[in-house]
Amino acid sequence: MSYKNLAGYLLTIAPIVALLIFVVVWEALIGRPDSDLVGEALIKANLELYSDSMITTKIVAALGGAGMIAMMLGYMFWARLLQGEGTMAGTLATVSAITMPLAAAAMLVSMDFNFASAGAWEKDDMANAYTLSAIGEYAGSTFMWAFISLSIGFTALASALQSADKITMYVSGLLSIVALALLVTWFANIEVGFIVFMLMMLLTIVSGINLIRQKA
Repeated sequence: MSYKNLAGYLLTIAPIVALLIFVVVWEALIGRPDSDLVGEALIKANLELYSDSMITTKIVAALGGAGMIAMMLGYMFWARLLQGEGTMAGTLATVSAITMPLAAAAMLVSMDFNFASAGAWEKDDMANAYTLSAIGEYAGSTFMWAFISLSIGFTALASALQSADKITMYVSGLLSIVALALLVTWFANIEVGFIVFMLMMLLTIVSGINLIRQKA
């Protein structure tokens, strides 16, 4: 399978899996705490929800996380296809191909803190459970997503600049704008950030289908 097809399938399937897991399956099997809770109360409520079925929580979280990581790998493969010397698009793709694996590693570390928190909770080590959960919740809340947004934006912009295909130009151009908008919402803590994120995921799926459409 070529890099283009591999990137296309990852960008098409992985976001769908991640969204289904975190939006539908998580809600059905695990649930969410009261939206009014904040700080320590929110962390405690989350841990209590997870403890009701810790094995289920770990499986669902692992599957959802795998979907996000697979999507990021898809972007990395796409960026590698666009790499080159002497052009702005090639430079943007090279930067994205470097930063996306770093963002994926940061997401894995953040998830690992949450798994460690669950392990501490199971052993009635409440103090460390709260601490680890807080680190997992807040450590990757801005900087990690900044890397992800920049990497996606650079890859999409490189694609729009290099391609002579009008569909690719329009889809990639729109994706680069949405990724930049998502970056702004993370730093500015704007409430519409989730809507922008969902739009980015939708455009990721469209971009994946478009890559599959093109001849390798």
